[in-house]
Amino acid sequence: MPTLEKSFLEQEEEIAELAATFGRMVTEQLLEKFDTQGEPLLVQGQRTTSKGKQKKNTLPHTAQ
Repeated sequence: MPTLEKSFLEQEEEIAELAATFGRMVTEQLLEKFDTQGEPLLVQGQRTTSKGKQKKNTLPHTAQ
């Protein structure tokens, strides 16, 4: 939590982190309504599927 005992830069960094955390939480809640339970979706006439809420382990092409 930002306090007067910390430098302006430290306070600014903490505020930015708090704002980012809040933004991630709100985004996650808003996107949940678009989640499926694994059933296929039709997108422009093409059937697509999901592996559910599994974490993806992908690396950028530059990391290989």
